[in-house]
Amino acid sequence: MKFSVALLALATAADVRSNIDAQATQTDREAAPTARPTAFPTKDTASAEGFGTTCTDATTGFSKPVGWVGPGPAQYYCNVWKFDVAASTFAKSEGIGASFKGSQRVCSIEERSEKFCSHVTCERVEVIQNGESRMVIQVTSDHKETKGGNHKCGYARHSAASSAGRPACDCVCDGARAQDAAGFARTLSEITKDLTITPVSIDTRNNANNLHSKHSNLDYNENDHTYAGEEIGHHHSLIETAPTPAPVPVWTLAINVNPSDGHSMGYGSPDWFGDANVGTAATALSADYVSTAAYAEASKYVAIVRHSGSSSCEAVKVFKWADETKTFKNHLATQSTGMAATPAATLVSEYVPAGLKDVTKDPIFGNSGDLQVNYWYSNNGVRMCLTGAYGYPTTGNTDDIHGLGNEFGAGTSSFGGSSSYEHDVAQRYNQDCHGASCPLMGTDVGSSLNPSSVSYQYAVYTSDSETTFACEGKTLY
Repeated sequence: MKFSVALLALATAADVRSNIDAQATQTDREAAPTARPTAFPTKDTASAEGFGTTCTDATTGFSKPVGWVGPGPAQYYCNVWKFDVAASTFAKSEGIGASFKGSQRVCSIEERSEKFCSHVTCERVEVIQNGESRMVIQVTSDHKETKGGNHKCGYARHSAASSAGRPACDCVCDGARAQDAAGFARTLSEITKDLTITPVSIDTRNNANNLHSKHSNLDYNENDHTYAGEEIGHHHSLIETAPTPAPVPVWTLAINVNPSDGHSMGYGSPDWFGDANVGTAATALSADYVSTAAYAEASKYVAIVRHSGSSSCEAVKVFKWADETKTFKNHLATQSTGMAATPAATLVSEYVPAGLKDVTKDPIFGNSGDLQVNYWYSNNGVRMCLTGAYGYPTTGNTDDIHGLGNEFGAGTSSFGGSSSYEHDVAQRYNQDCHGASCPLMGTDVGSSLNPSSVSYQYAVYTSDSETTFACEGKTLY
């Protein structure tokens, strides 16, 4: 019975809440609710970059937005700085303005010692490991060091972090030197046991022929020897001189063309002139590459090598320049045109293995003839092609001569190019074609042309003496 009464009470209360007529008249409302939610506060865009409030260090001009944390500028690069509008004098680095806090570490090697080494030096050099370029610190030690027996070397990435007149890579020395210890000395027998020290005697192992010499050098020795005046018996044996191996042919990589790396090496690309380096040593055989150093070399021979980006030589052709007195750069700056154009270089050797994949599509190894460079016809041009290519020579607007560094629609007589018809490599094609109907290699093609899944790379080497290029089973460099 008590349960039924409770249900009745709940039902009655609900009826009252849902009955609008039962609500009292609201007479104290003077305005309608807002039409939309309140907008976000206006963003502070006080700085030129639109970051909002910024802080600028008066000494260095370093500027960052409020709340920023990161490495300091210039000579403070190894310290953590923080933009803090409430910064106090705690942990301030020298020169930091009122709104920056930062640690106080000195960003150069002299933090480790007060004495710079007298003879121990270092330099930051590039090394190649597993085909990748790395920068390392190379230290050169010297027993003439006078400042200490221990050294520490470091490289200051910013010149402002180094002491005045000191190199970016520097060394400090401290601690005792071994040669300064009491009684320190070394005898010749400590250098090698294959010597007979005074008194010299017949020694069947070391001095069977009783040959000996006397050492009397009293010059600078840092107290590191006791053998002045000693006589030494020397071990002598017959040494057969091995025949001198044949010299390894020397070639220098000047150009690499990758028709699918996103960088243009079409006819109009200024990179063909060799005025600036393109790429790095680490990517020289995986992307487009130009070496200004190779361009400056005297060049009697040029080799074109096909590979697939794995540094493995697939095929090669070697040509001898018609003019042997020029540098590689001079050769690549000379144009040719017309029906009577003289080849730039004649074929002297080649390695094109039987079964070379896609050889019928290859503009270099699928064609015969000599090498022509910077050949232009009508509004077309090709930086490197063979004289046996279909359509060569011509003066017509045919789009038929295919090779490396091509253009189908620009002022090619003045090395012009276009974004519509430029392309790195065109396939060998033994019939007429025009524009988009011409088969190309790779994806580095103009907007009016069609890319292709067929894509090989071509490395161009220069030499002043070599007539052959070792390819079969060889790794390119």
